[in-house]
Amino acid sequence: MRYIANTLGQDIARYRTPRKALSPEWALPDQVSQMFRYEVPLWLYLVLIALICGAVYLTLDWLLGKEVAALAEQVRQLFGV
Repeated sequence: MRYIANTLGQDIARYRTPRKALSPEWALPDQVSQMFRYEVPLWLYLVLIALICGAVYLTLDWLLGKEVAALAEQVRQLFGV
């Protein structure tokens, strides 16, 4: 039984036509993908990530600062401090 299953699987694999790619033009050209992979240094990616994280932090800090100032003013008015 195992022999039949193995030979049947081999026969199917041998006679099956290779599948065509759904969209063969999707990949980036070789030069662009190679440039992104090898010519752009790792530290540049890390600096970019650090800048994005810093911008997100500063934006959230600014937004939270506005909310805290408004809340502190409401507490001052409520308790007369």
